Amino acid sequence: MLATRASLSAAVAAWPCSAGPWEGVRPRYYRALSDAGSDEQRELWIETLLSLPEAERPSLVMAWTSGADAEGHAEGPEGEKVHRAMGAADRLLGRLLDFLSGEGRASRTTLLLASDHGMAPVTRVLDLLPLVPKSGYYPFVAVSGPVCNVYCKGAAQEGAVAKGLAAAAPGVQLWRRGRLPDRLRYAGQRTGDLVLLAPPGVTFASFARWSRGEDRPAPRGMHGYDPETCPDMAGIFYAWGAGVARGRSLGEARTVDVAPTVCALLGLAPPPHAEGRALALR
Repeated sequence: MLATRASLSAAVAAWPCSAGPWEGVRPRYYRALSDAGSDEQRELWIETLLSLPEAERPSLVMAWTSGADAEGHAEGPEGEKVHRAMGAADRLLGRLLDFLSGEGRASRTTLLLASDHGMAPVTRVLDLLPLVPKSGYYPFVAVSGPVCNVYCKGAAQEGAVAKGLAAAAPGVQLWRRGRLPDRLRYAGQRTGDLVLLAPPGVTFASFARWSRGEDRPAPRGMHGYDPETCPDMAGIFYAWGAGVARGRSLGEARTVDVAPTVCALLGLAPPPHAEGRALALR
């Protein structure tokens, strides 16, 4: 959105949270997740865009690929299918780098490669259903892996649920709305009255799956844990091409540093509310 409003041509394919226009703004080239094709097709789409004449070529291309996420959930981070999926991703990256290295593209193109999260092995699935106290009205419970939001009817039920879960689910961190640590960046009015976070190795059972009568195997890999206590949540960040010093080590980069870095490469000021800082790539 920032690039488009600055009159820079942008392209987006299957990027998270880009299911449609944002505040009425859509990039010049756009493919939603539903019609973005396979990872291979997205890589070919990037090649096609960067082969366009200069007047039509986008200044910014953002594309998400699936990598080994599904395989990691199904088999855990060391599963055989995970290794195969990572091998396929590596070959795809190699093909893109070969393309970018040709016809002088490396002198005008910067490639940033980032993963959105890591993956940790799961050893236990915790069923919260019998642990959540019911007092006249069953609280609404929304589970997403090791994170759970509990919406209560009134302060009395909130207190009872908090007390009951603290006693019945040892090791699970529990916060009331508005009291979540800033480092989690999870505060907001849409969070539950109570927010639960399971320890590494534990994931919450999915109520939605049961309500649909589905009988799926429990996940063997999961993400969403506290990165301070689970180093497996760390991802990767690589930079290559124009404006990047060969062989330079950036040390630890944060997810919030990626957007300011992209803005710096495009010559744009990051939005006033943006966190993070532009990484020194040279």
